Amino acid sequence: MDDRQARVNAWKHRILQRYLDDEQIGFYEPGDKRNVFYVRDQVVVPRSSFSSIGERLERYAAAGGRPRFGLPGITGQQAFAGLPGRVDVGGAVAVDLDRGKVADTVAFAADFGKSGLSLNHLVTGLQRRTGYPDGDPELPATPLPEMPEERSTKGSGVTVAIVDTGFPTPSSISDNLERAWFGYGVDYATQDGEVDDQGGPLQHIDLLDGPDRDSYLDAEAGHGLFIGGLVRRIAPGAKLLFLKALNSDGMGTELGVARAIDYAVQRGAKVINLSLGFYTLQDATPSGVAAAVEAAREEGCAVIGAAGNDGIDDPTYPAALEGVIGVGALDKDKTGKASFSNDGSWVNVFAPGDQVQSTYVVGREDRRITRDRNADEFVDTAVWSGTSFACGIVSGHIAANLSSGAGAGTAAAQAAGIIGRLGEFDSTARKLIPEYAFE
Repeated sequence: MDDRQARVNAWKHRILQRYLDDEQIGFYEPGDKRNVFYVRDQVVVPRSSFSSIGERLERYAAAGGRPRFGLPGITGQQAFAGLPGRVDVGGAVAVDLDRGKVADTVAFAADFGKSGLSLNHLVTGLQRRTGYPDGDPELPATPLPEMPEERSTKGSGVTVAIVDTGFPTPSSISDNLERAWFGYGVDYATQDGEVDDQGGPLQHIDLLDGPDRDSYLDAEAGHGLFIGGLVRRIAPGAKLLFLKALNSDGMGTELGVARAIDYAVQRGAKVINLSLGFYTLQDATPSGVAAAVEAAREEGCAVIGAAGNDGIDDPTYPAALEGVIGVGALDKDKTGKASFSNDGSWVNVFAPGDQVQSTYVVGREDRRITRDRNADEFVDTAVWSGTSFACGIVSGHIAANLSSGAGAGTAAAQAAGIIGRLGEFDSTARKLIPEYAFE
């Protein structure tokens, strides 16, 4: 492992330390360039496989179910067939394990791997803040462009689901952004059936200072709003649907992301933006997210995923799943690949991701977790880097170019064509330089 990757991994452990300390999550370090983080004592099984291995799993399941990943308001779950210790999410079933019978969740998952069973992976938002230790959001040199009074209709009739940290509270977004940028075509309301890990209504709100409550912006506070601003600037007529799957530290679970994808489909989204991801044990297909993406694709939804920021070519999920448009980041000059961007044959398109400017929340950084040791105070805009934001740009481009009145069932096929018409970046990927609807 080179020094750069060692710093990346050390940074991830620092951000995740409190979750590791209280044993909510575990990690597996195979000795190469990655870390695989997962929810302890829980595995995910495709419903199609459950009938064949359910009886065997019954021997290892916790009799009364164990507490699951304790991130407030992001992991919507419901009991499977009324049985304790199991959770049904779309096309997958999560099973809580009895720690007295299963000492090592990783070894257990590896033993069952051929049946499709996998870990319930920890998912993180993909920008340089978590993925690489030198990319805090920064104050911009210039303000955001003004939204014109007569808005472009690009993206009209298209719902873009941003599965991320959610939408900020009214006090955390400037009057200008709330009025001009997000005062129309935005939905973050809870609908019937959208439940959190306590069984209550799932609030799609970015708390900004959720897990630690130290009065500073958390590591990924405003991440979803930043992506929403990119989509809005390219496709002003699109409806933005904010669905919460990550907390303000940028942490969530595969199970929670799968659930949010299901919600996006139920709400008629044509484009689903997944600026988040994770690595898997032995690069195995992750059961929970794979089932949700397959169901979305069957409904014709275009699914776009960020490639990751570790500068490696290992598959990052869900971007590497079949049918997902995987997005890497271009460098600041928009000519080559950004040094931090993951790459590989599974990356379909590269878009600007280095020092991108977009909408941001009101708040102050904690200087202790910034590289430059400055506590920047934000009002309504920031400059940030990562494949997360390249992913948002691609989602906006697709939304702006879907044909008027296209049904959800045709969005996926149209999206593939939209990307296919872009100029070549390399032998396997295309390159997108976005056309903004207003400057």
